[in-house]
Amino acid sequence: MKKVILYSISFSILLGLLGCAHTQYVANLELRKHVIDSSRLPKYDLVIGIQFTDETPSEATKSIKGDFAAEVTNWCVKSLEEDKIFKRAVNLYKNKSAEVDVILKGIIKSIKVDEPGISGLSSVLAIFYGIAPMVEFYSSRKPISSSATVKFLLIEPNTNNLLWSQVIEETAGERIPMAKSSKLIFASVTKTVETFLTETEFPTELNKVTPTVRPAEMETAKKELPKTPAVTTSLERVPVGQHWAVIIGVSDYKDSRIPPLRYATADAVSFHDWLISPEGGHYPPSHVKLLVNKQATGQNIREALFVWLKQAIEEDMVLIFFAGHGSPDSPDSPENLFLLPYDVKYDNISTTGFPMWDIETALKRFVKAKKVVVMADACHAGGVGQAYDVARRANRDLKINPISSAIQKLSVISEGVAVLSASDDKQYSQEGEKWGGGHGVFSHFLLEGLKGAADYNKDNIVTLGELIPYLSEQVRRATRNAQSPTIAGKFDPALSIER
Repeated sequence: MKKVILYSISFSILLGLLGCAHTQYVANLELRKHVIDSSRLPKYDLVIGIQFTDETPSEATKSIKGDFAAEVTNWCVKSLEEDKIFKRAVNLYKNKSAEVDVILKGIIKSIKVDEPGISGLSSVLAIFYGIAPMVEFYSSRKPISSSATVKFLLIEPNTNNLLWSQVIEETAGERIPMAKSSKLIFASVTKTVETFLTETEFPTELNKVTPTVRPAEMETAKKELPKTPAVTTSLERVPVGQHWAVIIGVSDYKDSRIPPLRYATADAVSFHDWLISPEGGHYPPSHVKLLVNKQATGQNIREALFVWLKQAIEEDMVLIFFAGHGSPDSPDSPENLFLLPYDVKYDNISTTGFPMWDIETALKRFVKAKKVVVMADACHAGGVGQAYDVARRANRDLKINPISSAIQKLSVISEGVAVLSASDDKQYSQEGEKWGGGHGVFSHFLLEGLKGAADYNKDNIVTLGELIPYLSEQVRRATRNAQSPTIAGKFDPALSIER
């Protein structure tokens, strides 16, 4: 009798384990069953690059055979190609270097399958019959759903400038056996794609993208329209002459009422040291002006930008780096934006701060170089000065400091100006000892990238096209998305900061 009971229990455990094994699905075969409804979609004369990545725990897609992100990418490319929504859709998962007009990235953030589980009655019957849970698992239809959360990003390929992004969550449900619940994962993910294409601002943003006329297309155009001149939207790469840099860092302010920063000066000094080192930027020391703390007065900054940088000629490259406070003079005049030099006065930002429009004037009228890179880590607070402290005491909501947007607007001065800002308007730039022993997170990963971490093609040259995505990813990871560097401008991504 004991042996019979023992065999019965063992059989029950074996069948229970079998009942926990979901049906395995081959990703590419299952995705073929899903079709995008293209009837509501406009047509675009653009070449679009598609790439999905999967950030979900492996447990979420363990029942799917194949590289899930790669197969979703392939499905999306084929769907857009078959419906002729775009001039051409390119699989960037397979060919990351393909030339495209715009990049669509989809980051699968989470997948959650909601199923009711085995009933209590089946569990009890399993003790006596062993087979009950398996029968229910494979044959009983239950209401099951899968929810997928995907972050979509529209990116300008040459600059990696983020044009638009949105997080979309979609749920697919059906009455099916629990063994087949994994098939709903595909339905929920493909629903996010269709929602993204048809029910967001995506079409509006995409219409702002200018298609690139490529050499082969230009030859065809010449044959068809011999009197029409060739057109290209890409920048011609101009040989780089000499390199010049103005490096500014302010941690401690003359007016003690201005809150100090811990590592802004360290950021500036470390960047300066890398620029002039033989193993780093190779800049001649005479071509780099370092202004930190007491040297970084309003007058000295103005002299550096308006007079010292006049040495640069059109063929040269100019680099401007600023680490310190940036703020409007008052929450009531957010358009009046200033970088705060060492000698700024707490109660008189408007006449002692360094106006953003003076930087614009310097770049327009005094700096002749056609290649300019501006880097700024200036948003460390929601606003600085007496007017802001008064507003805070009045419990006014001051979550936005528009200094980052103002810095980005410098990119519209002319082609060839690249602007990198440490964070966006709704974020604060972070600093701490955990980043290189004491740096801002932006400056730390900027230096790590320039030292070789961003050299993706291992040619010993770090270009802006390599540095920008590295910097963006590492800062967002290190701060858990609390800080996102921004990039603006139309410039040559093959440009390198080092000589």
